[in-house]
Amino acid sequence: MSASISPAPAQNGHQPHPSASTPRVLLLALRDDWLGPPRLAGALREAGLAVAAVCPSEGPMAVSASVQQRYLFSRQQPPTLPLLRQAFEDWQPARVLPMDDAAVLLLRRLMQMQPPLPAAQQALLTAGGARPVEQSDWLDKHCGNTRARDLGLAVPDWLLLPPGSTQMEPLRRLGLPLLAKPAIGYGGNGLRRIENPEQLEELRGSPRALLLQREVSGSTWACGFYAEQGRLLAALCAEKERVHPAPYGPSSRLRITAQPALRAATARLLAANHYTGFGSLDAQIDDQGQVWFLELNPRPSPFLHLGAHAGPDLAAALAAVLRGEDYLEPALRQPSWSVALYPQERLRDPLGQEAGMADWDLPEHDPPLKAWLERWLKAQAG
Repeated sequence: MSASISPAPAQNGHQPHPSASTPRVLLLALRDDWLGPPRLAGALREAGLAVAAVCPSEGPMAVSASVQQRYLFSRQQPPTLPLLRQAFEDWQPARVLPMDDAAVLLLRRLMQMQPPLPAAQQALLTAGGARPVEQSDWLDKHCGNTRARDLGLAVPDWLLLPPGSTQMEPLRRLGLPLLAKPAIGYGGNGLRRIENPEQLEELRGSPRALLLQREVSGSTWACGFYAEQGRLLAALCAEKERVHPAPYGPSSRLRITAQPALRAATARLLAANHYTGFGSLDAQIDDQGQVWFLELNPRPSPFLHLGAHAGPDLAAALAAVLRGEDYLEPALRQPSWSVALYPQERLRDPLGQEAGMADWDLPEHDPPLKAWLERWLKAQAG
């Protein structure tokens, strides 16, 4: 039997300023089409943190009951520096957390501004040992592959095809099939399987940089984590059972279970790079159990809020750090747990043909968010 996940109700909390003893975080959620960030906001509230967000007025974060204070902008106009400074000074967060790739790049630009930000704001963006510039480099897949390979992780052979390049012979030597993907991208966007020489030739002179990588067979996994100064504090390993759109889209159904080799590879990479923050490592695991590094996403993935139900609670790990406490990571509550991510799995399987194969991750504790997601589903279907 399938079931929906029903967390304890979060405080509705529209008060602009919670207790001074409650650690505060500020979420930068710049994309209005990313559906995971408001779910993580709910997990952070459940963990005892006060949550504010810089977010578009049209997006789901703008309606979520888990967000206590909002600094809104329109999708037509990116957040201005005065708005960001207002959020920093008014909310006084202990951490600023990027929720999507655009936010990761924004933090990089803020750290590289000339004239530089005031010292207090720079200290805020680097709190806990965060390195916004270095961590944004993970968005470059060539850079990420190189870092992982240099550390000794298994990485499928790859080559970078610069914009406009006509040098195809090195790519032919990689062999077929290949996976071609934007050098900077996410969620399988723009990923294409190259099966024959004709398809490879179509990439000649591509206007955007592409990464061409040897395809590895096996199952696709993700290790979502929270780390502090390179120390892995909590992690969830999940096999991707369904994706939407197939075959390379974002996850819609996951199986959370122990995967020691993937966790060890993730911990090794984070330690070597002194990583602080949320993120996820995507990997392919072949039939021999070899973990093949695919990419590291330097921001939350859409399943990180499930920790409180799975056992290892990533939001609670951050909350413990901000309260000056140790976080003792619990074991998984179930050896194997399949979860249908809402609304992604409903979009993939609108008739519910596989509805009984997993527990449903419904935001019952956040009625405004649930209503927004239902409207989003109808718009996608229409």
